[in-house]
Amino acid sequence: MENENEEYTWSEKPDIEDLQEDLARCRQNLSYYTDDSDDARDLRFSIWAGKNKRNRKEGTDAWPWVGASDTSVGMIDQYISEDIALFKRAITLGNLKAIPTEPSDIRLAQLVTDYLKWTITSMDEFYRESTILASNVLTYGSSVLGVYWKRKVDRYYAPISLEEIAQQSPDLAEAIIAGDDSAKSVLQELFPNMKKRKINKVFKQLSTKGVADIPRERMVANRPCIKAYEIGREIIFDSNVMNDIQNARSVYCLHHHTPESLREMVITEGYDSSFVDEVIKSAPAGSPTSEYPDSLTNPLMDSVDHDTGLIQLVTCYRKVIDDDGIPLITQTIFAEQVEGFAKHEVNKYGKGVYPFTIFCRETINHRILDSRGVPDILRPYEQGVKVEQDMRIDRASLSTVPPLTYLTGRKPESIGPGSFVPVRRQGEVQYMDIPAYNPASTEVENFLRLTAKSLMGRPTGQEDVIEANLVRQERIMMWLDSWRPVLRQIWHLQKTYAGPEGWNRVLANEKDIETAFDDVSETFDFHLTFDANTLDQDKYIDRLKVMGEIFSSYDRKGQANYGEFMRMFAENIDPAMADRLIAPEQEATDREVEETSQDIAKISSGQVVQAPQNANTQLRMQVMQSFLQGTKEIPATDVQNRMQTDEGFKARIEQYVKGLEFVEQQRQNALIGRLGTPQGNAPATSL
Repeated sequence: MENENEEYTWSEKPDIEDLQEDLARCRQNLSYYTDDSDDARDLRFSIWAGKNKRNRKEGTDAWPWVGASDTSVGMIDQYISEDIALFKRAITLGNLKAIPTEPSDIRLAQLVTDYLKWTITSMDEFYRESTILASNVLTYGSSVLGVYWKRKVDRYYAPISLEEIAQQSPDLAEAIIAGDDSAKSVLQELFPNMKKRKINKVFKQLSTKGVADIPRERMVANRPCIKAYEIGREIIFDSNVMNDIQNARSVYCLHHHTPESLREMVITEGYDSSFVDEVIKSAPAGSPTSEYPDSLTNPLMDSVDHDTGLIQLVTCYRKVIDDDGIPLITQTIFAEQVEGFAKHEVNKYGKGVYPFTIFCRETINHRILDSRGVPDILRPYEQGVKVEQDMRIDRASLSTVPPLTYLTGRKPESIGPGSFVPVRRQGEVQYMDIPAYNPASTEVENFLRLTAKSLMGRPTGQEDVIEANLVRQERIMMWLDSWRPVLRQIWHLQKTYAGPEGWNRVLANEKDIETAFDDVSETFDFHLTFDANTLDQDKYIDRLKVMGEIFSSYDRKGQANYGEFMRMFAENIDPAMADRLIAPEQEATDREVEETSQDIAKISSGQVVQAPQNANTQLRMQVMQSFLQGTKEIPATDVQNRMQTDEGFKARIEQYVKGLEFVEQQRQNALIGRLGTPQGNAPATSL
C-alpha cells in the first residue's frame, strides 16, 4: 500500500503482495520486542554462553578461570512457576458469574453461568493453553489468546454392501450387477469428492464381491477452542497498537501444517487446491525458518532442522470497510513466499471484532507491549544472588586446592594427598593465601532475596502481609479481568454455532431456550473473581468460622444462605470431596421429605422412631403436620380418628414430635450460650 494511512476496503480478491510486505514491516517493528523476549527467556532458564552442564565456566573467555563457578540461581523461574500455578487455580476455581442487564434475567444468568462452566470443562486444550498463556504473560509481560470454533470432521473408510444400495436405489443396484457403466456416473454424483479411479474401483468391487469401502465422515469436535500465542513469533501485529489488540489494523497468525493436513483442508476447510499444490511443491526450497528460538535445555538440538515436513502458512485478520460503510474482519490465509492464497473470506466468528484478547501482566501506560515480565523486574536481584553464590563457591574451591607458589624452574611434578614434592630448602613450594571469608555475603544474598519476594507479592514478615496480599490480589484481578472478553466470545460462539440443541443437551432446559438465544442475551457480561486469601487454608477457615458466628447471632430475617456457606467451607478443605458429600438444595429437601414419610410409615406400623439429630427439623415438622391434617380436598380424618382411638399410635407420634422440638431447642440453647440471653423477637435499635 503506497499510502499507509489509506483505509482498507473489502475486496473479493486480496492483494497478497501487500499482505506479505505489511507482515515483513510488522515483524521488523516487533524485532525489539522479540529480542527482549529472548533475553527474558534466557534469564528465566539460565541460558548463556560459556556455561557447561556442571554449572562451570568453560572456553577461552572464561573468567576468572576455566572451571570457575557459573551458578544457575533459578529464582526467576521459581516465582514464574508459582504464579503460573496461582493463575491456573484462579481461572479453574474462581467464581464465574454471568451478569444480567435486567432483574428479570437473574434466573437466566445462572443458567448461562452453568452452561459456560460446562463449556470450559469440555475444552480439552483449556488446561494446556491457559498454562502456556500464563507462562508467556509472566515471562514476557504480555501474550495473546485466540478464541475459535473448532469443527473437526473425521474422514474414514466404511464398507457398503450391494444390499444396502438396493434398499435406497434398486435401479442403481441392478445397473451395478449388470455391469452398466452408467452406474459409475451415479456413484460419482453420490460421492462428488471421490476421484474417478476410486469410483471405478468401488464399481468393480460391488459388481464382483458385493461389498466396497467408501469414504465416510463423522463429526468428532464441534465446540469453542482457545490457543495461546507468543507475540512476535506466533502472532504479529504493528508495535504501535495502543490499549487493546482490537485497535490493530491487521493481525497475522503463523501456523505450521503437514502436507497431508493441507490436502485434507482442501476438502474440510475449502482451501484452494492449486495454492496447496504450489505451496507443497515449493516448501522444501522456500519454506521460512522456524519462528522459535533455540532449544531450552539441549544445545545439541540447535542444529536440528525442526521444520522438516512442515509448511508455514499465515492467517491475516484485517479490519476493512465494505461499500455500505460497515466494518468487517477479513480472514486471508497465504504463504510468505508463494503467490496466491488458500482462502479469503469475512471472518464468521465475531461481529466486527478480532477473535483475540491481549493479556498483560501489568498496566504501565497505554502501550500494551510496555508491560514487563518477571525477568525484567528481578534481573538485578537474580544476578546479585548469582554473584554472591559464585563468590562463595569459588572461595570454597580455592580453599580445597589453593594455588601453589614455587621457584621458577622448580615446578613440582605433582601435588595432592600422598604425593612427594622435592625441595632444596623449606618454603620453596607453598600454598598462596586465599581471600578471607566474608560473612556479609550471605547477608547480602538474603537481602536481595527478601527484596525480590516483596516485589513478587510475597510477605517477608508479619509487618508486610497486608501489602503483599494487595500486590498478589492485584495481579490476580489483572489476569481474571482479561478473561472477560474471552468468556463473551465463547458465549457468542456457543449461541451462534451450538445453538439451542447444545443448550438443551447440557442443561436439559427447554423453557428458557428462546430467551437465552435472542439478541438481548448477547449483552451478558461475565465476571471472574478469586480471593488470594483462600490460598492460606487455615486463615480462610478461621474467617469462615467467624462469619458463621455472625450469621447465627445477627441473622434476623433469614438472609444468610447456610447451604452456600457450608459448601464454601467444604470446598476450601477439599473441592472434590465437597461435590460428593454435599447434595443440591432440592435434592436435600426431597430426601428430608422422603425420610420423614418413611418414619411416619414406621410409626404407623407400631415402631417407636427416634427423631434424627442432624436434620431439617422445621421441614420435618411441616411434613408431620401435613400428615395429621391432610389437604383441603382430602382431609386426614382417618389419621385424626386413629389419634383419638389408638393411644399407642398417638404416643409414638407425640414422642417423635417432641424429639424434633428437643433437637431444635438444643440448637437454640447453643445460640443463647453465645448471646448470653434468649433471642428477642425484634432487633435492637441502632442509630
